[in-house]
Amino acid sequence: MRRHPADALSLSRLFLIVPWILSHLAGSLWALPVMAAIILTDIVDGPVARKTGTACPQGALLDASCDTMVLFTASVAAGLSETRYLGLAVLMVLSFSSWAGYSYITQGQTYTRLGRYNGTLGYILLVIISIESWPTVFMTDIKFMAEGIIWNVAVVMLALSTGENITAICRHRGFRTYLGKGI
Repeated sequence: MRRHPADALSLSRLFLIVPWILSHLAGSLWALPVMAAIILTDIVDGPVARKTGTACPQGALLDASCDTMVLFTASVAAGLSETRYLGLAVLMVLSFSSWAGYSYITQGQTYTRLGRYNGTLGYILLVIISIESWPTVFMTDIKFMAEGIIWNVAVVMLALSTGENITAICRHRGFRTYLGKGI
């Protein structure tokens, strides 16, 4: 990993998700700083790879895979801990499953127009979940209203990108070929 610091940053997200889940479940104030660290590693791993000359398709795939695992795990943990997040967990699983299916059909790490924002939308929703674990004394009516607006916009965008992924899969000639073979 010393030769590939960007890959180490990507993999660090997998280790940071455990403290996030524990702090979220405990209603701790630490959920937000841990999520911020996760997002920071996602932001800097690409520039680090380019600066060190280690950028490659395998690193990009590792980055996307780590994002997927973190967002899956965090969404499902949030959904299992509080039923109000169960819909988000299902939507996140559908979103990234449809992206994986589209990437498989196109034989590469491929994104639809909206699909490239799934990770960003997922992280926005997890930041909101992290903020919600803070005691209500820190919240004001304006924060609650802004949080609700951002939450709804992000969920709608995630649903639209999932629909776009599924539509792209169904329209792709490779998918129709697989259906013709009975697979």
